[in-house]
Amino acid sequence: ALWHHGHPPLWTLMAYLFATFFATGILFGNLNALAMESLGNIAGIGAGVVGSLSTFISLIAGTAIGQSYNGTVLPLTAGFFMLSLASLGAMRWAEK
Repeated sequence: ALWHHGHPPLWTLMAYLFATFFATGILFGNLNALAMESLGNIAGIGAGVVGSLSTFISLIAGTAIGQSYNGTVLPLTAGFFMLSLASLGAMRWAEK
């Protein structure tokens, strides 16, 4: 995106988004299962809480990325990058 001043060719953007959303789709099921692993006896409540928290966090992140839209794909790719780093940090913190 930086080489094209925020306006990459459509095929490049589509390839990037395909890979990103494909990986996200695989990860979500596994990460939700890990988040609810210790909530076996209250699975319904656990699923509701995990779903509500992920929706609330994505609402805040999506609003921030949407408000920074400037007609290019740079806010989207920067948002993906920063949120990926935040997720990695949260996972490292949770492992300790």
